[in-house]
Amino acid sequence: MLARGKEIAAVDGNGEGTGTRIPKTKDWRVEGQKSLAFDATAWVRLRRDKDPQIVAARSLKFRVPREGEPMEVADFTVERLVFGLMGCTSHVQPEAAPKLTGDLAEAWLPKVDEAAKSGVDGLKKLWFEVEAEVLATRRKRSEHTDNEADHQAQASADAAA
Repeated sequence: MLARGKEIAAVDGNGEGTGTRIPKTKDWRVEGQKSLAFDATAWVRLRRDKDPQIVAARSLKFRVPREGEPMEVADFTVERLVFGLMGCTSHVQPEAAPKLTGDLAEAWLPKVDEAAKSGVDGLKKLWFEVEAEVLATRRKRSEHTDNEADHQAQASADAAA
């Protein structure tokens, strides 16, 4: 993914969202959608007249300080960033992603379609069924957590005795 950078006038950060311009000083901003930073694993700034800079990176092995200047990398390559600095290898597997809310809701879509055929009353009935199922699931989780806590407390008491 690539995004264009834009040189802008630098402003001081007075914490109110309205800073004053700092004379003869420039700053860089990425021209992209607001959510672009959440989609990227690393932010690398490439300029013609300077060494590449790693502005931010999301990795357990490699960290760029949040405050201060970006990290300059004289011998930068994408290969070095991905495999060397961030530690990605053929042996590293991504963690299993949790099911998203949309994935969980997908199983209910046929039931919603069926309930919608009988109008608002059918949808209300389905709503109460879903609510009861969610509450039952929460109760089970709570009981399971309570049982684990009881077992841990008993184990601690046995170890202390």
